[in-house]
Amino acid sequence: YTGRSVVFASKHLKKLDLAYFFPSLASIGKILGEAIIDEPSSPVKHVHAMCFHRGYEPLTYRFRPPEKKITDKWPSADDEPSVDILIPTRDKLEILEPCIRSILDKSTYSNFVVSILDNESQEQETLEFFNKIEAHPQVRVLKFPYPFNYSAINNFGARQSTSEILILLNNDIEVISLHWIEALVSQAVQPNIGCVGAKLYYPNGWIQHAGV
Repeated sequence: YTGRSVVFASKHLKKLDLAYFFPSLASIGKILGEAIIDEPSSPVKHVHAMCFHRGYEPLTYRFRPPEKKITDKWPSADDEPSVDILIPTRDKLEILEPCIRSILDKSTYSNFVVSILDNESQEQETLEFFNKIEAHPQVRVLKFPYPFNYSAINNFGARQSTSEILILLNNDIEVISLHWIEALVSQAVQPNIGCVGAKLYYPNGWIQHAGV
């Protein structure tokens, strides 16, 4: 068993045809065996303390990263261009409502709207939530009554928007950094940047996505 972190000496890999190599645990083990089969010594080493192994960690808390002012790290977005946060959803109120509430309650950016892209929600509690949340001046619900297609739903939302910046957000995301919109916008408005991705965390603090 080689695990997901393996270091090879290039002299071994040069023996192999890796033009069509797609890494997996099985293929890594195979090429390791092929690469060292003629090695007279014992070249395989297990380094115990290089990395840590992730064991089972019960979810007993929700991760909160330390807050930093946006100007500590990123250029500021002084003029606050308009932002439309597009959130496709179908029911799943148990994840959608915390997502919407966290945006409205925690975001320090002011010039934004939330567009909930409703893909044929059926549950009564979801529909009641839509009726209530639409009373908020920064929230609207747009109906997409067609078969699920994530790209089509977002393209539909983009066509309905007049904002300068679009944020495509999954309905299971919760805001944990107050200046998250400032961070994204201040990068997106740079002339040499076309797309920006946020760092996403799992609730236990592990990184789900390191950003773009």
